[in-house]
Amino acid sequence: SGVLSEIDSRTAKARKQAMNIARTGTNHYANSARKTYFDNEPIVIGTRRIATLDSQTSQFCRGIDNTVVLKTDSGFNKAFAPFHPNCRTANIPEVDARYKFEDDGGERPENFRDAKSGLLEPGTTSSKKTYYEAIKGLDAQSQDAVLGKTLGKAFRKGIKEGSLTPESFAKMTIDEKNLKPLSLKEMEAKDNELGRLIKSVKR
Repeated sequence: SGVLSEIDSRTAKARKQAMNIARTGTNHYANSARKTYFDNEPIVIGTRRIATLDSQTSQFCRGIDNTVVLKTDSGFNKAFAPFHPNCRTANIPEVDARYKFEDDGGERPENFRDAKSGLLEPGTTSSKKTYYEAIKGLDAQSQDAVLGKTLGKAFRKGIKEGSLTPESFAKMTIDEKNLKPLSLKEMEAKDNELGRLIKSVKR
């Protein structure tokens, strides 16, 4: 029975890896097709990156959520998901302002885990909100469950003091040039407001 349980365990692991590869590949093909369309459509001036608003979203994708990269930007070709294995971020067209309709007040789903109950809390929020604007509305324990205690404390302190905004916090947590999240140590070492806040809450 030990051999059978080991085979079952390896089969389950292989199945999970195959699902992750399939999900990442599907996202790659979908966003590659979108890029081809964006490249050839004159009214599309760039791409907007839309991350999934839930507790599983990677730190990098949290940081780029709802940001625009224009076709004229040197980084446009690198602005398309997937950014990492199992990436769920999508690219949508950013249309020239002359062709935009009135704001329709659209919504997008969010599904964060409540730290106290451990349950997911599905809901909707404004389509204009960024990941960290959505995080701002959670209680401290739920924020810490996503960000970690040190970064959660720094986020709350910066927002309360007015020295950080959700947008500035997002920019300070990633290295977009190299398409990677910054470690807590790298964030602390940076000569900026987030670095100062991390040092102050670690004391």
